[in-house]
Amino acid sequence: MNTNQDIDKSLEKLLSSGEDKVHGICFFMFNSGFRFADIIDLKFSDVDFIKGTLNLGRAKRYLPNKEKVSITLNHESLALLEKIRDKYPGDTWVFQAENGDDQRNKKHRSLSLQSVMNAINQNTEHKLSLNSFRHAYVTSNFRNPLDHVMDIKNNLGHESINTTFNYIKNE
Repeated sequence: MNTNQDIDKSLEKLLSSGEDKVHGICFFMFNSGFRFADIIDLKFSDVDFIKGTLNLGRAKRYLPNKEKVSITLNHESLALLEKIRDKYPGDTWVFQAENGDDQRNKKHRSLSLQSVMNAINQNTEHKLSLNSFRHAYVTSNFRNPLDHVMDIKNNLGHESINTTFNYIKNE
């Protein structure tokens, strides 16, 4: 079982290895509870930096189109998005892949699942999945009395509160 300390160490190692965009994805998932599929195609135009909200296209298993929802970001998530925007002002996607020399004139795209998983596996000691960050988010926030379980459920995009309770880990 991965603890939040494992997650913290892994995030630190990703950042120190130069994997700042992968760190950003993991940190964002850890602080927002969003799925990789929900955030990988985020564009800066989806973020209202004044209101602190995100128009998120929620991936639904049985629906061909993404459902758009507006979610208020917590301070940590918004600060991360501002930092990424300031560091990469010309990027379209929040988590945009860098084009190599052989791809200089190719269309920009977001990072792929494979590139993120490769970076995590190469730079962390603990076996982590992207879902580990969502579990850590739920566990951390469920223990915080300021956050209501329904807010956590909504951030995760769960239809049932029972699904959210399944994410809570005893450490």
